[in-house]
Amino acid sequence: MEAIRKIQTVENGEVHLRLPEQFWGQEVEIIVLSAPQEDSQRVATGRSLRGCLKQYAKPELISQEQHTPGKRRRARNMSLVDANVVLRYLLDDHAELSAKATEIIELQAVTLPMEAACEVVYVLQKVYAVERKDIQRQLGALLNETLVNMEKPAVFLKRA
Repeated sequence: MEAIRKIQTVENGEVHLRLPEQFWGQEVEIIVLSAPQEDSQRVATGRSLRGCLKQYAKPELISQEQHTPGKRRRARNMSLVDANVVLRYLLDDHAELSAKATEIIELQAVTLPMEAACEVVYVLQKVYAVERKDIQRQLGALLNETLVNMEKPAVFLKRA
């Protein structure tokens, strides 16, 4: 029997759990326990950031995007992600695409090019009206959680 232990914070009554492929199509048992105090006070590790900007989501805009995650077949060991993958993950505004973005970001080692990171900031500010400090905080959390890697993150976050 294989087991996965993951401690997460329940947000709005929900916990998001992405399982590795070996569990797909299988029946699994899910047990929910309160975490011991020392585990629940850990510094932002193992926490999913999916949907952290959901209050800004505008699902009606997705159909207007040129490139969305999942429209093409992606390589299993992807190393680069574009702005749309990060946007779908942070906004959690489309059931299928946000789930695919979560799978990509949480189960693979990914790099966000500086140009794509700038596009994420621009779209969040101009299209979704997300405040600059919220963008900085959530992108900083993505980088701190090592969910996304990027070149010169300190420089980027200073300007984001």
